[in-house]
Amino acid sequence: MIFQQLFNPQKAMLLNQIEERLAASVTGLNRLFGELYDIRRQRMKRLIDIISAY
Repeated sequence: MIFQQLFNPQKAMLLNQIEERLAASVTGLNRLFGELYDIRRQRMKRLIDIISAY
């Protein structure tokens, strides 16, 4: 997933937009999408650390 974000950022943004639309339109899944966003934030922080070390 990290390589996808590095080498194909347009696709990563598209997937993010799809997730946001689903979260906004489907009730009962807000908690699950909240957990998903927390995981994505953690992954992005790791990605920043990896890129900084590189």
